[in-house]
Amino acid sequence: MRNLMKCLYFLCAMTITNSAYAQDWIPYVYSSPTVTQTTITQQTYNPPPQPVVVYQYTPYVVQQPIVVEQRCLWYRTQKVVYVPQVQYFYHPVWVYR
Repeated sequence: MRNLMKCLYFLCAMTITNSAYAQDWIPYVYSSPTVTQTTITQQTYNPPPQPVVVYQYTPYVVQQPIVVEQRCLWYRTQKVVYVPQVQYFYHPVWVYR
C-alpha cells in the first residue's frame, strides 16, 4: 500500500509540473484566416464504355491415347501410347473496357 501511494504521489507531481505555465513555453503564432475561392465547374456525364468480348480459336495440346498391338509367333502384346494432338477451341479471350 505504501508503494502504491508513492507511485500515485509521483504521478500527480509529474502531471502538475508538466502542465504548469504551459502558455509560456508553447509558442503562439498568429495566422490570418485563409480565404478560399470556389469556382463552379460544369460536369458532364460520360457513361462507361460497354465491355467487348473477343472470341478466338485457341490451340490446346491434348494427349490422345492409341493402342499399339505387336504380334509375335505365339503371343501378342498391347500397349497404350499417348500421342499429342492439337485441337482448337473457340472461346472468349479478352474483355476490353
